[in-house]
Amino acid sequence: MSRSPLHGVRVVDFTWIGAGSFTTKLLADHGADVIKIESRSPMDSLRSSRPYKDGIPGINRSGYFADRNSSKRSITLNLKTENGKELARRLIATSDIVANNFTPGTKEKFGLGYEAVREIRKDIIYIAMSMQGAAGPEHKYLGYGFTMGALTGLQFLSGLPDREPAGTGTNFSDHIPNPCHAAFAILAALRHRRQTGVGQYIDIA
Repeated sequence: MSRSPLHGVRVVDFTWIGAGSFTTKLLADHGADVIKIESRSPMDSLRSSRPYKDGIPGINRSGYFADRNSSKRSITLNLKTENGKELARRLIATSDIVANNFTPGTKEKFGLGYEAVREIRKDIIYIAMSMQGAAGPEHKYLGYGFTMGALTGLQFLSGLPDREPAGTGTNFSDHIPNPCHAAFAILAALRHRRQTGVGQYIDIA
């Protein structure tokens, strides 16, 4: 039986909600061992998004969440405790990729920013996916697919002639530019590491 393209690659997945989770889903569906990290309170808010199986709400019943997290394993860790941080560090030590889509400074607050993670594993591939990137005057702004569409003008450009702009919702921004470009960058970084032994820090706004 042939192996999947990303067999043997492990990802520690700190991404939540849309674009970040879709990026790591692409890796998981192609054979990577993706371990999704959540806290017990709060959990990934996508778990409370419709549609629900049988129309009944519940943390394991959201079709939206299930779609974004297919083929993954999952664990809850309290990163506010030293025990939770130590467990995260142990996972990172045996992983190839660390992914997060929180605003800049969040992972650093928990001692899990790029420099700290690189001390754990020197050749790690670390991808950060905040809306405005890691630096610049608006880097602290939180954003979702709707925000990105409005910011780039995509919402204004989409729709039928002679009508108000319709936008794309999150269908384009949360599925194509951010997650697909991120996944491609990760594949390029894996190839680079195979050739050189050097990891990468990827900041994809």
